[in-house]
Amino acid sequence: MKTNVDDGLTAGHDAMEAAFREAMPWLKTVDAYKPVQGGQAVTSPAVLIEAVEMQPGRKAGNGKTPVEVEFAAHCILSVTTSRVELAIRNFAALVI
Repeated sequence: MKTNVDDGLTAGHDAMEAAFREAMPWLKTVDAYKPVQGGQAVTSPAVLIEAVEMQPGRKAGNGKTPVEVEFAAHCILSVTTSRVELAIRNFAALVI
């Protein structure tokens, strides 16, 4: 997912988080992706949003610095989910 954000990355992230929560109310966790060493428990099903790439956007001429940001949505299910290898693919297809 790509978006042009010139009002702050937080606004873009919050909008995506709200869209996931509205479209998929069954999600237990919708949050920012937080890489941590040693791992951290996440209540699933979950979508974790990560900004994976940033590049300068087209100059707006208003003193702000626009950026084009590419986001990734990491889909997470428990390993105890029935047929998890297929369930995670179906989950990812819903997110797309």
